[in-house]
Amino acid sequence: MPCCLIFYLRDKYEAEPVGMVLKCFIIGALLVFPVMVVQYAFSSEHLFQGVLAKSFLVNGLLEEFFKWFILIYTRFLSSRGV
Repeated sequence: MPCCLIFYLRDKYEAEPVGMVLKCFIIGALLVFPVMVVQYAFSSEHLFQGVLAKSFLVNGLLEEFFKWFILIYTRFLSSRGV
């Protein structure tokens, strides 16, 4: 968190609104729980049990996709004024 704050404060030209940054941060933090449910479902169904498959597909790709999707979704809604 402090590293992100340093980069945010050093932005001279077009800093994002603080409310948008906090909104994306809180939504990203709350996104952990649905991702854990999906990961548990993959684990209980014995899908992707290999070390590489579990590391890259289940953990990495799934988490990063959800974070990307929520970021794009919240940013799109804010630009439309919804």
